[in-house]
Amino acid sequence: MIPSRVARVGVSATSVCRCSTSPTTLQTAPSFPSLEISTLSSVRPKNNYEKLLVAVKSQKIQFTAQDIYSICCTISQTKSVLGLRDDSDFMRAIGDCFSVTDQSVLNPFQLNTVIKCLKVGGILVPKPSAVVPTDEDAISPQSLLEVLKFMAVNHVRDERKMKEVVKAMSNILEEFTTSELLDTLHELGNLQYAYPFFVEQLVKRVLASGEELTTMDLSGMFKALGKVRGVRPATMRRVFAEMEKKIGDMDLQDYRNVLEVLQMHGSTFAKELRTLTNAGLERVETMDAATLLAFLKVFALVRYDNRIHIDIYGDAILDVISDLGETNLVDAFVATQHLDLLSEEFFRVMTTALLHYMANLTPQYVSTVADVCSRVPHDSSEIMSALLQRVAQCVRFFSPVQLSRVVEVIGDYPPAKEDEFLVMALGKQCFLRMEVMDTQHCLPGVMRGLASLGYRDPAFYVAAVQLAQRYGFKSFSAIEGSIIGLTFTPDEVPPSMVKIITSNIASLAKTLSLAEVRRAYHYMTVFHVEEDYVYRVLATRVLQFVKEINSEVPEDIQVLLQRGTMSTSR
Repeated sequence: MIPSRVARVGVSATSVCRCSTSPTTLQTAPSFPSLEISTLSSVRPKNNYEKLLVAVKSQKIQFTAQDIYSICCTISQTKSVLGLRDDSDFMRAIGDCFSVTDQSVLNPFQLNTVIKCLKVGGILVPKPSAVVPTDEDAISPQSLLEVLKFMAVNHVRDERKMKEVVKAMSNILEEFTTSELLDTLHELGNLQYAYPFFVEQLVKRVLASGEELTTMDLSGMFKALGKVRGVRPATMRRVFAEMEKKIGDMDLQDYRNVLEVLQMHGSTFAKELRTLTNAGLERVETMDAATLLAFLKVFALVRYDNRIHIDIYGDAILDVISDLGETNLVDAFVATQHLDLLSEEFFRVMTTALLHYMANLTPQYVSTVADVCSRVPHDSSEIMSALLQRVAQCVRFFSPVQLSRVVEVIGDYPPAKEDEFLVMALGKQCFLRMEVMDTQHCLPGVMRGLASLGYRDPAFYVAAVQLAQRYGFKSFSAIEGSIIGLTFTPDEVPPSMVKIITSNIASLAKTLSLAEVRRAYHYMTVFHVEEDYVYRVLATRVLQFVKEINSEVPEDIQVLLQRGTMSTSR
């Protein structure tokens, strides 16, 4: 019960607890008209609203945990309409009130809602730890299940407490009903439980219970087993066999549950995938986009070999592609490219759907979409133009890995070179983040991409070589991008840097292909390298590919062999 002084700031009985499962009753004082928090977006009496905020910020209102949950629901539902989430003083006051309330009255889902709402508002509330009941009278299937649900909902995975719960469950397993056994499997799957013996014991009890299990029960159990570490495939196949008996009754959610597991386990369940695919053919025309996408993602992952099935599911998703959200649409774009489904018409439909999201495309998907466009032979100028605009907008928001991938992909797109502002912006951001980039994977791609785009800052390439030099060059490709960038302005390259490049090329000569030897020789001539030893080792490498010098041998190779021979004779 909230003190009556809450009413003096105009909070009605239905407002604070609109989202609550057990509303708290408030008495509205006659001095102020009733004001509902949840209706402030449409009716905002200025005086009452301001008095409400002042009262909350000064903590004159003593809210209970249930009331704070209701307010957080309202804030989450109205988002920025009320502006409460952006009011740091208001959110801080709510957080302070919540920290002194009895939080045990909230279930795990309500508690998680409050914590997430406060976190979005910039208030960090420590997550309470799960308490495993120790009193024999308090131990019951439901109380132990609540502990697992608490950890799953609040993303608090405590291995020690899970062991305590499982040990307590083992002692009272006879008291569990079938539904409680299924709930236990579900929660252990969400927590990615690492000891499969107990889980397999639960499965045996469920299947031996003799109760009629629905397809939702079986598919949920199959999904939970897929998440638990170390479960034997034989146990999962046994569950699937039970589900196969009722495969005609499966709904779309059942299909998605099974496909999610097949996606996690690859080709381990190839036979089960074929069974599910054949069953799905009978209702493929009525499947929603999410289910069809799940099929295509599994097909791409396990390299499904039935081309007819792939084409059928691919054609079906094309009709409902507009139903997919941004993330699923990008996943579909990637999956269809892997499955070689992107015909010209298919590609046009997919890119048209993607263009609706392009203005606000999530930065992590930019390189993914560009990579797919670079792998198909169709005209992608429209979507690539939109992607380049999005890159220019997001260039400061990319993570180092995302930035390196974007630069590497669009470096192979010639029209990107024409946008000098974009090239300079990418080069500047790469320079700023160079120190936190992976020198084995990210940095070489960045060097190649910027060199392909024509970025001409020698200081950038010099710094990149010096950074990579600390960890050593594992291959010629790791250094070649920097060398190409330095060849744009060879007169500005410090002599010490030329020596570093020369020595690294000489040390890598034994691993070079003939084409790489030719390129390395070209770079040496651009830098006017005079050290004989580098030409000698390159010529020695060439002799492993060229056994006889004749007119078919390229001229630059002949010159290299001649120079290498001359340096040997000295």
